[in-house]
Order: sequence, then structure tokens, then C-alpha cells
Amino acid sequence: MAITLLTVIGFIIRIYNLGYLTLWVDEYVHGNRARFWPEQPLFTDDNNGILLTMFIIPLFKLFGATAFWARFPSVIFGVLSIPLLYVFGKQYFNKNVGLFAAIFLTFSEYFVFWSRVARNYAIFMFFFLALVYFLGKCVDLKDEYKKSGNKLLDYFRLTPKNALCAVGCLILTFMSHQLVFLVIYAVGFYHLVIFIRKLLLKKASFGCINAVVSYLFAVFCIIAFVPDVQDFIKSLLMIFLPEQIAVWVLPDLTRLAQLFATEPFKSFSIYFNVLREDYNLIYITGFVGLVWSWFRYGKASIYVSSLLVVIFLLMGFIYREPALPRYLIFIYPFFLIGMAVTCNELVVFCTSKIKAATGKRIITGAFFMLAVLLSPVHDSVAMVARKEHGRVVPFVFSQWFFADWRSTLNSVNNMIGPDDIVMATIPNYPSFYLNRPTYQFRQKYYNTTTHRYEFLPVDTVKVNAHSLEAMERLYREHKTGWLFADYYLQGVLTDPAARDFIILNTNFMYAQSNAYVKVFYWNHDIPRQYSNNMVELLTPVYNASPQYSFNVAKIDSRGMRLWLEAEGVHFDNELIIVLNKRQIGLLKKQGENASSNRQSYVLDLHANLFKEGENTIQFVYNTNIRGLKNNKIAVYNMTFKP
Repeated sequence: MAITLLTVIGFIIRIYNLGYLTLWVDEYVHGNRARFWPEQPLFTDDNNGILLTMFIIPLFKLFGATAFWARFPSVIFGVLSIPLLYVFGKQYFNKNVGLFAAIFLTFSEYFVFWSRVARNYAIFMFFFLALVYFLGKCVDLKDEYKKSGNKLLDYFRLTPKNALCAVGCLILTFMSHQLVFLVIYAVGFYHLVIFIRKLLLKKASFGCINAVVSYLFAVFCIIAFVPDVQDFIKSLLMIFLPEQIAVWVLPDLTRLAQLFATEPFKSFSIYFNVLREDYNLIYITGFVGLVWSWFRYGKASIYVSSLLVVIFLLMGFIYREPALPRYLIFIYPFFLIGMAVTCNELVVFCTSKIKAATGKRIITGAFFMLAVLLSPVHDSVAMVARKEHGRVVPFVFSQWFFADWRSTLNSVNNMIGPDDIVMATIPNYPSFYLNRPTYQFRQKYYNTTTHRYEFLPVDTVKVNAHSLEAMERLYREHKTGWLFADYYLQGVLTDPAARDFIILNTNFMYAQSNAYVKVFYWNHDIPRQYSNNMVELLTPVYNASPQYSFNVAKIDSRGMRLWLEAEGVHFDNELIIVLNKRQIGLLKKQGENASSNRQSYVLDLHANLFKEGENTIQFVYNTNIRGLKNNKIAVYNMTFKP
């Protein structure tokens, strides 16, 4: 009954408001593959969670391609992980440990978030948990194996059912994420510890299964970490596997030496901060429980500790790139097992002198309620209920920032003609929400060989926006076109000359733009209403423009005059000018509907605000003014004269 209730609550939390946030960049790895299959191939280099894509395809075909249905499989596998963790804890520890762990997983803000995105992390955790559950049966954690009469099966202590289930889960887990290969280290270490323990107790045979696996584990470590052997094996692996997978399995020792010299604890800290932040009130009980379990649960405690500690240290110090909070998810349940063991030991201690069964049940129930109260229930519920884009969880859980592309794209969907050309700094967004081909507006890339940003090759044949020349040709040859640009427009991947070309030759769509996405449009048949030499859109989210530099050859004692055009100013001092790091308020022009129209401003500035040579100016939205949560101010033109 209790686990059913937790599963239902977990489903409600994870499904609520599921489709509100615009799909994030990485979610299109699955979203676009599912939407455009079979016209486009399903298998790609970046689709390392092909199993999730396969679950999304029928949902898109039946119900349409939306963010809700793209994320729905993650919800299902996230919810199913709750009873699965309960079964794991009950099987290898006891019922109370399983139930405590299920409670912690249900309300974990970290896990709730990763169960609500269209990425392969929730499904990876589910199948990895299923895999290690059946592997636990294969290594006979509870000494339950009964001889079958088959010498080979009896030697490995296997039943065909458990072996087939383990192999099936291994395949499904690998189809969810390649990090599953780290289980080799955990299982190998487990057998090594059991073998050493048997040697100390003088119960070991050098031909037992624990010994044989320990020998194979030693060989695997030699292959992975001895340079000469590693190079040979890597060349063989690349015959059968993509290069990035072969390189991932065999760590780059030279790169590791560099990282140890410069950032030895960076990856470790990223993963440790997840443990510390999610259950910050009681996270220390996870470590206490893991240590204590060695004295209470025998082989099961060694197994769970190997899965958590060995893989955690490998990702923290060996397989440390890329190091992102989401990669902890598949071993996170074993930390919750440690917390659950501590809670169960407290229950045992508090009920040890109580003989009445009713009294024991009351105290046990009180501890379960306390576990719920100490869980981040409020944070998880607030996260799913919040109807705002931006950063929806703490940075230590996810580095994702959800930009609101959807509302902008929906606002122009009916304005885009069938022959209009569409560009975007991130093409996946218009491709998914507008269901039309989109060209990437980007002129540079990061060269991993030279470790520098370099210009993309100039293509004078295909339509593209990968260079200023290509951008100019695209503009000339297409009567109408659109550019949807996020922060990449000001980033290092955009050629400043290409950005200036867009600003000077297109119309900025103030009404359709928002805090995250600027919209530019051109139509050669319609003259532009305004000319711009700059476009800055300021909001409470992005409230500061870049610094602009200008030179003053000689300072006039009477000061300088600034001409400026802006749109969306509602109040005095809503827009602040920062001149050489000194703030100046910009007053709202008086008149009817002044805030909704593009206005000209003239400011006379005192001479002591300037200096000879290079000066800087920056525009800042004043976030201290209340009642303007969704407002935006556009700054278009700027001219200084004596």
C-alpha cells in the first residue's frame, strides 16, 4: 500500500506542468529524431540514448510532437524507478530499507528534475538499477542459490532466468547510455573484496568464481591503464566501435595528468555537491549508512558500496570528462540506500525495547513520516509548479537554462510565408516548433585540436549563414527571411561583421521578441521603417547590455550630447546608462502611449563624465522597479556629439 501511494505521488509530481518549459537544446537529440523518423535516420553520432528515442516515436505518431510527449517516457521510467528501488532494497537489505529509499527517491529534487526532461538519464537509471538487481542475484548476494545439477551453471551460481534477465537489462542499459561499462569496475571490485575476505578467513579457493573474476578484473585494469597495452587495445576497439566510445572506455592518461595538475578535484566536487545539496539536512546519513551496513548486511553492503563508491571515484578522477551533474543519476539510488540504512537502524534502536507490535508500528510509521518531512518536498513541488523559464533548479543539479523560444516562435508562426527562409542561432528550436527547415546562423566553431575558436569554411554553393559572404548572398537572393537569435548572437561563435550586417539590414521585431530570443525580419518589397546601428533588448532576466566602446579625442568643457532611441520605457530611471562605470538615469518621455512607441531621447552630459581616449557605455534595466516583471526595453541607436 505504501509503495503504491509513493508511486502515485511520484507520478503526480513529475507529470504536473510537464510541457510548459520549451525543450532545451539536448532534448532535441531525441525530439527531432523521433519527429522526423523515418524521413531522417534514427541512429546518429550524438544519440547516445537511442532507446528513449524509440519510446518517443509512437507517442509522437499517436498524439503529435510536443514537449509533453517528448518528456513523458522519462516520467514513466522515473516513476517506475520508485518501486524498483523498493524491491532492490527489500531484496538485499530489508523491507524498511527499501521503503525509506523509495521515499527519498520520490521527493528528491535532483531526481524529479531529471525525470521531467526528454533526455536519457531517467531511463538509464531505471535499467541500470534493474541490471544490478539481477547481477546481485547472479553473484548470489543472499546465499540463496540452489544447485541445479549443471556443473557450469553451478560454478557460476547462475540460473538461466537471472542470467537472461541480466543480459537483457545490460543491452537495454547500453542503449540508454554507454556509461554502463563502469559496472565492470564495480562488479570486479566486489569479487576482489569477497576473494580477499575469503583468503583472510582461510575459506578461499584459488579456482573459485570470486578468484577467477578477480584475475579477469586485474587484466581489464592493465588493459585500461597501462599505456602500451591501452594503445593496442584502442586500435582494436575502433574497428568495432565509434571512436568516441573507444576513447571513453580507455581513458586518456596524458589528459588525466594535465587535469590532475590543474583541476584535481573539479569533477569530484561536481558530483559530491549533488549529494550534499539534494538532502542537505541529512545527506551525511548516506555515508554513515554505507559504513554501518558493512557490519549488518554482509555481501549486499559490499555490493552496493562498490556500485556507488567505485563508480563515483572513477567519474570523479578517471572518467572525468565531461563532468556534469546529470551523470551521477544512475548510481544516486545507492547513496539513498545508505541513507535508508541509517534510518532503519534508528528505527531498530528506538523499537528494540518495545514488545508491543502496535507500538513498534507507530514508531516505525513516525520515522517514515519524518523521512518525508526531511525530504525536499517543498523544493520539488515548487520546481514543477513554477511557470517561468530560466534556471528552474539549482546550478549544482543542472547547468541547463531554459530559454523561452516557444512563445516567440508561436507568435510569428502565422507570419512566416512558405517561401521565407528561416535562420536561427540554434536551429533545433524553429525546426521542432515551426516544423520547417532552419539554417544555422553561426560563423565560428571550437577547434578541439588547436583549442581555439576558428572561422567555419566559406561555402559559396550551398545556402548557409556560416560566413559573412554567405550571409550577404542569402540576404540578396531571398526576398523574405527571418533570424531567431539567442545569446549566441553576442557570443564568440558569431562573427561581429555578420551580426552587424543583420542589425543594419533587417527589421527588429520588438513585439515578437522576448527576454531570451530576438527576432529579425527582412522583406525587400517593403522599405524598412527604421534604421539601426545597434539593437539591445533588456529585461529583468537579461538586464545588462555588453559594454560599448567609443573614443573622445578632446573633451568639450560644455560636455557631450547623447542621442538615443529606445522602446518600452514605462518609468523614470527604468533604463540606466552606465557611462565609464558611473550610473545615469534615463527619463521617460512624456506623452500618450510613450512606453509603447519607439522614442527619441536627448541627454546633455557633463564633461567630467568623460575622459580623453577610450570611453565605455552600457545599458542596464533597473530591476528594482516593481510591477514590471515581463517588461522589455529595446535600445536601438546611439550617437555622441560635443
